[in-house]
Amino acid sequence: KNIIKKKFLRQIAEKFDEDLNQSMEDIKKNIENSIKDNIKMIKKKIEIKRLYDMKYDIYKNHLGELLSIDDIEVPQTYRYALKILSDSNMVSKYRNILLFIDQFCRDPYFSLSDPENIYWFYDKNISYPILPTFYEDLANAFFNGNYETTLKKICDERGSTSADGGHIIDKHSGYIIRNKSFSEQEGYSADGFKIVTKSTLEADFNIDDAMNIKIKDDTFKFKTENARIIQRVIVSLDENLSVSTKNSHKFIIKVVNEILSESNTSQNEKSHKRKRKKETETKMMYLIFGLYLISLQTNIPKVVSKKSFNTCDESFIGYPTVNSSDYSSLKYLTCVILNMRQSTGIWSVIPKTNKSTSDKNTDLLMKRIKLMINNILLVRDDVKEKISERKKYELEHIEIISEPVDKIINEWDQFLPPLKKINIKRLANISSNFENLLLDEIKKNTDLQFAYLWELKGKMLSYSFSIQEAIQNVINSEPILLKTTNNIEFLQNACCNDDMNSVYNYFSNKESSIYRENEYIKNIDQLYNKYNNLFKPPVIISELNTRLIHPVLSDDFDEETIYLAYIKYCKFYSGDVISENLKTLCGDNKLNININQPIQEKIKIMKKNHHNYSNESLSHLIDLIHKKNSVHFMLSNIPKTPIRRFEEIIGGYPQDSGDDTELCIYEKELLELLKQLFDRFEMNYSEDTDIIVTALKDYLKEKCGEMRILVESFLNGKVRLTKILNYIDNYTIWNDFGINDYLLEDDEVGFNIYQFTSTIIHNILKVFPNMIMNNCDYSNKNVPKHWKLDKKGINSDKKDSHVSNIQNIVENEFTNNQYDFKNFQKDNILNDFLKKITNSSDNIINFLNMMPFFSKYDIDGELYKTIIDGDMLKYISKFVFLCSIVHYIDIFNSYTIENIDEETVEKLTEGGIYQHLDAKIASLLETYFFQINNYNSLIDKSASEIKQMVLKKKEKEKSKITKKFADMSEDERKTEDEMKKLKLGDWSLGLTSAVYKYNETQFRKEAEEREKDRLTEINSGIVNRFAEDIDDNHRDVLLSEYNQDREIQQRIDNDVYNMNGLGDDDDHWGDGDEEF
Repeated sequence: KNIIKKKFLRQIAEKFDEDLNQSMEDIKKNIENSIKDNIKMIKKKIEIKRLYDMKYDIYKNHLGELLSIDDIEVPQTYRYALKILSDSNMVSKYRNILLFIDQFCRDPYFSLSDPENIYWFYDKNISYPILPTFYEDLANAFFNGNYETTLKKICDERGSTSADGGHIIDKHSGYIIRNKSFSEQEGYSADGFKIVTKSTLEADFNIDDAMNIKIKDDTFKFKTENARIIQRVIVSLDENLSVSTKNSHKFIIKVVNEILSESNTSQNEKSHKRKRKKETETKMMYLIFGLYLISLQTNIPKVVSKKSFNTCDESFIGYPTVNSSDYSSLKYLTCVILNMRQSTGIWSVIPKTNKSTSDKNTDLLMKRIKLMINNILLVRDDVKEKISERKKYELEHIEIISEPVDKIINEWDQFLPPLKKINIKRLANISSNFENLLLDEIKKNTDLQFAYLWELKGKMLSYSFSIQEAIQNVINSEPILLKTTNNIEFLQNACCNDDMNSVYNYFSNKESSIYRENEYIKNIDQLYNKYNNLFKPPVIISELNTRLIHPVLSDDFDEETIYLAYIKYCKFYSGDVISENLKTLCGDNKLNININQPIQEKIKIMKKNHHNYSNESLSHLIDLIHKKNSVHFMLSNIPKTPIRRFEEIIGGYPQDSGDDTELCIYEKELLELLKQLFDRFEMNYSEDTDIIVTALKDYLKEKCGEMRILVESFLNGKVRLTKILNYIDNYTIWNDFGINDYLLEDDEVGFNIYQFTSTIIHNILKVFPNMIMNNCDYSNKNVPKHWKLDKKGINSDKKDSHVSNIQNIVENEFTNNQYDFKNFQKDNILNDFLKKITNSSDNIINFLNMMPFFSKYDIDGELYKTIIDGDMLKYISKFVFLCSIVHYIDIFNSYTIENIDEETVEKLTEGGIYQHLDAKIASLLETYFFQINNYNSLIDKSASEIKQMVLKKKEKEKSKITKKFADMSEDERKTEDEMKKLKLGDWSLGLTSAVYKYNETQFRKEAEEREKDRLTEINSGIVNRFAEDIDDNHRDVLLSEYNQDREIQQRIDNDVYNMNGLGDDDDHWGDGDEEF
């Protein structure tokens, strides 16, 4: 039992130890895991806090990414402009600016939708601003000698102080115009000394001296002998190749010196130096040649040769930087070097060359230079870097290098006349049997026929060049005419100074071969055209059917097309959510379809999942897709009501600021009343009165009274006021036209006044001022020819022609003695005043033109009034008319003489100008009233007055016919009755087109009848009821003309029938022997 108990206790202890160890490990693991989890949690919290702190920045960044901003490529011309502006030499800087503007810039375009900035020059090819415009003004001023004045003017007009206060910058572009220290202040310092900034500026910089500055020699000065030798060799090569590699000179000298120093470090003994001198010079030269070739091809920008070296084929491309197999550049450099070889100095290391050894020495020199480049130069890092910089530059820049002009011209082999000397030798005409040979070959259908034709073509060309050669020989044989001021003859002769009728005859007489060879060309040309035309058929017919055969298209789609369409639009690949409309056609789109599967397998999977589609279902799908992509738009604009248009007009007027020069239509009380008047649902009312309508009428009536007083006070003492004030008081009193078919009487009269007012205010504010400013002359205006009016007149007197009548009407329209518009023309002061009138009167005209009108109407005996009826139009018309007149007075009261030239101001003085303008405006307004009154008298005719005038005309014509028949005999009346029945003579007028269409003959006939009637009435002294329509002035004029005609006729009769001059022998005035 004890043993069992001990065993049991031991097992319990072991179990406890085991559980304890296990618990310790679990606790340790839990602690470690908890630490790891806490560290992760801390990191996440730190990240969350960081994101929370940056959430607004992240949000803004996301918003910025949503913007679609197109990258604007900065043109190369902009970089050129910056490079030019950075030039410290003012002479070259401004010269280059003018050249740059001329070649690469254009002026800004004007567009109402997207105008360009007028203060920038733009690139000619793209719409990109590249240079502010003030640089052109500064450049021109620099060379014209007024730089300081122009600079000050630009600073005043476009300048503003920079943010740091140290510069004056262009406020339109931000470019610096000048430093702030460039001051023109004149005054005294704190110590009492005078500040003279202008003289100091002139001493520091004088433009005339700057123009004479010599360009500084930028050749580098080197201390070592080797460096100076290398530089002289490079400069000699630049001069002979006509290029500039100055920016690579330091590089070449540096690399050559480094290589030579490396090879000479272990050879310092005196004897060894003498022995190696020749080898060192040789190595130096070949190093220079190799580096020079690399510099030619890596120069930035690319080198441009002004002219090529004689006897050498120019080339700057190929080996070693571009194409390893193209040795054209190396060959060109070798050719130049061999020609530059000298017998003394360092150039003596080049092998001596003659014609026999030229090819051998060229290959030898090329081989040595290549060896030097490949083994020594191309392995250096600085040389590799220079080549890579050039390649990088070529990727970023596009260079257009023009070839030398002389080289281009020398390559014009096809240019006529030839630019090279012509030398034709052994030229013979075709043989006599040439035509027979050609004809035989044509009959045999051999290819030799074409060779014969080409030979004829070549003969013609050769003879033409021979003629040119002969002409040039004649010119060369003549003495040279043109010489320079130093008596040096020009290379080209300006032949010929002899009198000649024909150039061809002149040269043919000098050189007989010209005529002979020209005849050869004519004969050969005839022969050539004769047989060459045999190969050109007049008509070419092809029996081949060239009509396009269009395949017949089927209306049905194949199965693959149908399922491909459903896979795409129903999104079977992705299984994305689709619209409800598509879902009814597509069904469930979440299928296990791989995009890389063949179409047949996709169709099987879709059919297996009950997705069966046909042509009909595809048509439904297409219709649904098309409806989704359709665009709906309005084809017509919704029309606006007259009230809406008028409200938009007055809504854009400026608020009343109390300024005396503002238009009367801007007054706040008027605009408020108009807005209240239109702010309603119905435009009519059946009550006796309307509060707003009554208030508006009272306001207009009060304002008209005020403006009448203002007009009276302005014109008082300057013009006759009685008729003007009477016209203003009776402005709205018009006769009824008597039509009243569609409008009531008040509405018809009011609408007529409104239309008349619209016309006259347009004349007052626009037409009449422009007639005066443009000095319009209406005398002898040409009548349009297509009117085909009468030009002969009565008795062929052109003064009575219809054309002359029209011209007189036009001229008398604006010339009425005292009230003549010519009295106001050619007056600069008045023109300046009228220009302000026309520029500030658009709103007055639009205010009246856009005014709506609603007539009153009667329904079953009940009268419905409207807010803008004829009565209201009368008030508004009179108000706008007086407003137009007062506008002249307001502009005069605020007029300034800023636009008047100084000579006029000095001549008249400022007070004299205002006095002159005051009198002119008063007289002009009086002329306006006179003209308007004439228009009013012409239009304001009642229906009864018109009927009375027509009745008078009828009675007069009836009396005329009655008198005509009364004066006839019985037989004449019978004859006239027969003619009347048969519509002959005067009774045939109704059958002609002259009744409804203008006819010159009929016009002259009627004019003659009117003239006869006029003379008959005046002669008989008839003044009855039929002549009442002739006013007193007209009657006096007619009577005066008639008496004058009678007096002239009486004198003619006295001269013809006078017998006092007859002698006894019936000779007039005697025969000369009465005294004997």
